[in-house]
Amino acid sequence: MRRSTAAARTVLCGTVIRCARALSAAPMDTIQRCMLRRAEQRGGPVPLVTRKVQESITRRRENGARTAAVLVPIASVNDEPHVVFSVRSDKVSTHKSQVSFPGGHIELNESAEQAALREAREEFGPDFESGFSVVAECREVLAVTGTVVTPVVACRSRPLDLARDVVYEEDEVAEVFSLPVAHLLDPTNREERMYENRGRLPVFHGGPAEIWGLTAYVLDGVLEKLVRPCVGGLAASEAPRGSGS
Repeated sequence: MRRSTAAARTVLCGTVIRCARALSAAPMDTIQRCMLRRAEQRGGPVPLVTRKVQESITRRRENGARTAAVLVPIASVNDEPHVVFSVRSDKVSTHKSQVSFPGGHIELNESAEQAALREAREEFGPDFESGFSVVAECREVLAVTGTVVTPVVACRSRPLDLARDVVYEEDEVAEVFSLPVAHLLDPTNREERMYENRGRLPVFHGGPAEIWGLTAYVLDGVLEKLVRPCVGGLAASEAPRGSGS
């Protein structure tokens, strides 16, 4: 196990402190517009894996693999952008007590976006899902179960109060929590861990349970491809002239 170096992950932000200040000062809609613009500039779904791996995943789907979608929810909590997660119950059939995004299998004649929002509504309640709008869809990734998963990134237009806006079934969800985006971008809260037959994968710390597996992989990709460049631009715009930090 080893921690990622701070230098590799603060190039676009300058410093972790400046990133945190920029995030705290920036309205949620500013970050949302930036992420939407970056997604549109790509001209298609945001890639999270290499082209070779993507081709393999596409073949699996075309050969009849089950498909699912997850929602990566970003919302303003206590006046700061947060990513929302759940800890799965120990009563569910798979991934017991693990941190996850809301999600589930895509139903017949349903798009990945529709499935992700429906699952968020079913898992966290209608008051949670209300106000979210999709800013990006990512290219498919593969779960260890063999399911082909499409991550969908969405931002909430109004502040989120977890105690008020989230209602969940305790048989499926043990806990819902959020972590500040600034916390997730801080390299001291991220490590890379070697897994047998899967290589080196990210792990995030700071919540009630560590974030690992597919959830951490998707989170890492969304942070790097969509969030960090936007935050870096905000931080740069706030830096005093002549500042080298």
